[in-house]
Amino acid sequence: TTVPRLRIDQLMSFCWKILLPLAILQMVANAFIVVYDASYWWLAGTSSAGAALLVAIIIRRALSRSTQAATLVGAYRQAQVPVQ
Repeated sequence: TTVPRLRIDQLMSFCWKILLPLAILQMVANAFIVVYDASYWWLAGTSSAGAALLVAIIIRRALSRSTQAATLVGAYRQAQVPVQ
């Protein structure tokens, strides 16, 4: 089996599109919890939910890429050389 390579453009795309919005959402949720003096169990709950969401996104993207790569194997055609 081959080990997939992690390219820097894929990593940066994942960070900008997934990790940064989730981090901002987590900070806003934590700010509301702290400002309104909610129980610290809410912090643990929202952090756990955010971690579970991140794991689900990573697994979903990994599965979609593996099926996508499998369908691209036969998608390329050889160039047609004109007969003279």
